[in-house]
Amino acid sequence: MPSPSSARKTAPKKDGRWKGELSAGAIRSQLEDILASEEFVKSERLCRFLRLTVGWTLAGRAGQLKEYVIGRDVFDRGSSYDPSADAIVRVEARRLRAKLRKYYETRDSAPILIEFPQGSYVPVFRKKSAVSPASPSEPFPATSIAVLPFVNLGPDTDKDLLCEGITEAILHKLATVPDLQVVARTSVYRFQGKTGDVRKIGQALSAGTVVEGSVRKAGSQLRVSAMAVKTADGYSLWSGTFHRKVANVFAIQDEIASAVAHSLRLRLGSSASKKIVNLEAYKLYLKGRHHWNADRLEAAIADFRRACSLFPDYAPPQAGLADAYSLQSFLGLARPSDVVPKARQAAMEALRLDPQMAAAHVSLGALSCWHDWNWDQGAKLFRTALELEPSSVMALTYYGAQFVNRSRFSEATMYLEKAIHLDPLSVHTHWMLGWACYLERKYDKAIDWLTRGLELSDGWRLRVLLGWVYLRKVKYEEAIEEFQKSLQKPGANLALSGLGEAYGCLGKERQARDALKQLETLSRTTYVPATSMVYVCAGLGDWDRAFAWLEQGYREHSTGLGLLSNDERYDPVRSDPRFKSILTRVGLA
Repeated sequence: MPSPSSARKTAPKKDGRWKGELSAGAIRSQLEDILASEEFVKSERLCRFLRLTVGWTLAGRAGQLKEYVIGRDVFDRGSSYDPSADAIVRVEARRLRAKLRKYYETRDSAPILIEFPQGSYVPVFRKKSAVSPASPSEPFPATSIAVLPFVNLGPDTDKDLLCEGITEAILHKLATVPDLQVVARTSVYRFQGKTGDVRKIGQALSAGTVVEGSVRKAGSQLRVSAMAVKTADGYSLWSGTFHRKVANVFAIQDEIASAVAHSLRLRLGSSASKKIVNLEAYKLYLKGRHHWNADRLEAAIADFRRACSLFPDYAPPQAGLADAYSLQSFLGLARPSDVVPKARQAAMEALRLDPQMAAAHVSLGALSCWHDWNWDQGAKLFRTALELEPSSVMALTYYGAQFVNRSRFSEATMYLEKAIHLDPLSVHTHWMLGWACYLERKYDKAIDWLTRGLELSDGWRLRVLLGWVYLRKVKYEEAIEEFQKSLQKPGANLALSGLGEAYGCLGKERQARDALKQLETLSRTTYVPATSMVYVCAGLGDWDRAFAWLEQGYREHSTGLGLLSNDERYDPVRSDPRFKSILTRVGLA
């Protein structure tokens, strides 16, 4: 006999007419409230997903709500959409369930509950008062694991860095295990300082296991407690407490990581390094990583250099230096000739100290691709990094990105979507997927990824790329709006060049040339990539001048030349011998 709550679950009848206990009008009214809420109003795709599935269910078309149909009609995948190769519908269905739960958590007065059972895209409707206990979270394999930031149980601010260090070391240790899928740091740190149901956290991070813990310091002694919890039911897989001296914090990290892996019936290799590390150097390295993640690259470089001077045999800050210098070059924040040699030297030194360091291989691979234009060598280095650390989101992202530059989009998508699966809350990975779609000329998909990234953080790179997408869609006013929002940000030269290109496309030659003059003036006091000038000249149709700047970009190894093979802005000159020459020289012919 069905339970009272299941009897109140309503669905359409086979004759196509809605005959549920709840009226279609009441359901539609609840739908509109949801769509207008702060949880949904900025999520255009999720709103389309919800509106279509509810509308079709009320119209008696629930039987047609298949993954292919939703991918085609909601996510604009087209008639060739293959759900087995593109998981967008499944990923967005998880996001939709999570958003709905968040909506109802703060709205006790909502009269109707709209739910999507696990594995189904057909919504069911209930009276709020008749809601049964929450159904278990969507099951994820136990080997999909998230290490939450360890909690500081005291006022000592130094211990905040120790908590961060323990968390990060366990993340990296577990990421070396081929059978584990480890959620990336960017995503797990969005739960720093927060408490909640591990089932909901697991759902948000697509993790079957969550590791959480705390650190308490008394004098020179540390007490670290940790546990691994199944997110499907909240039961503990393993727990342990470690009492050690502060100087032995590195041994604690290895012990916790090994214990967690053992609880999952996996085996970890020995620690990559058995050296005793200077604790002050370790703290500086953690501070540098904190600055690096926040795009405060000068501060990060200062911290990494101090850590290296305190303990020259410590590899992580050398890898940090390589990352920071490389990023300065790739973002156009520093002249490549000034920072690339420093990045390469730091990466080589990190590998000398620790040949198994995946991050250093990634840094060298990035330099090989986007500075040296040696794409095969870069790809080989990324593969080595993935062999060392299969869950390295940075390695997956860069490996996918080089496929984008080489017009191998299906391979690029495979690696980039794996990266977003491991790091679903990463702004950088959303930006990279938007960039890949931009170059594949799937502009609506690019807007989707970039808009979702902006829901996580208002980043200038997202807005500049979104402006480029609008330019290609001939939505000039929208493009100008995005560029103007980034004029005061670190990448102001890219925003200014986008603005000049937009004015040129609109036929506003005076404003476009004013932007070009501003860039030239700016270049006298700070580095401005030659490609920033190219974009304005392209908007003006001044291709002779554009080619002069492209040659300058080639001489200075501007990262923007990696766009040449696919960017639509170069279509008018693809048959020009000058264009073919540059394309060949950067290895993209």
